[in-house]
Amino acid sequence: MTLATELLLRRRSIRFDDFLAQHGGDNRYELIDGEIFDLEPTVPHEQVAGFITKKACVPIDLAELPWVILQRPLFRPPNMEMTAFRPDVAVIDKAALAAEPLW
Repeated sequence: MTLATELLLRRRSIRFDDFLAQHGGDNRYELIDGEIFDLEPTVPHEQVAGFITKKACVPIDLAELPWVILQRPLFRPPNMEMTAFRPDVAVIDKAALAAEPLW
């Protein structure tokens, strides 16, 4: 009976604000359709994300683009109260980031 109760509690949908209160500062979690997913990355996964970041920085710096690279940021698609993704690497226009924070 305990296992069934735990599964029901984990499947309870939560909204973005509740997700932020519980896990907003921990980049291990994503909220997908109201369900929390633990996304603990592996060492090879982290190595690939670091490689992508390193390679993306060079052309951005050389072109003097007004972009910033974020690792594991939290994004919530517009009009979606129950989903928030943490991509490994995101390239964001600094002006857009200043105008409207993503989290």
